[in-house]
Amino acid sequence: MKPGPFTFRWPAPPGEVWAPDAFDRALGQRLPLRITGHMIGDLELTAVEVIEDGHAVLITLDPVTS
Repeated sequence: MKPGPFTFRWPAPPGEVWAPDAFDRALGQRLPLRITGHMIGDLELTAVEVIEDGHAVLITLDPVTS
């Protein structure tokens, strides 16, 4: 069974806000997943939603299985 996607909230740096299109170019990119320095696999950036008037984003990553 493939693990499902997970979503987390990432705040903007203090005194800044995220632009609505700040992550558009990153969608679909694969990112390495490392735990305590060990390569576990890849994650695909599948969604980014700017929330709280740009003060945070919700980022959704989906484990890639091959």
